[in-house]
Amino acid sequence: MITPDCGRDANPLAEVPFQHHFNSASAHEVWAVIFGPGIGKGVIDRPVDQSAIAPTIAAAMGFAAPRAEGSAIGEMFL
Repeated sequence: MITPDCGRDANPLAEVPFQHHFNSASAHEVWAVIFGPGIGKGVIDRPVDQSAIAPTIAAAMGFAAPRAEGSAIGEMFL
């Protein structure tokens, strides 16, 4: 799985314009590329909470993540 740690805001007035401090919607949105054995081909084009990342990685590796806040993205598995 490849994903950034958080989204970025484009603020041309900031000294460094692409930050994640401004609390806009784009600061909370990330993308992910998931591939490997047992992962289906296709695109999931709907919002998925970022808390699904840890349990999805755990499920892909064959173990549970009982303390993770989110749920695995089950539809991506074969």
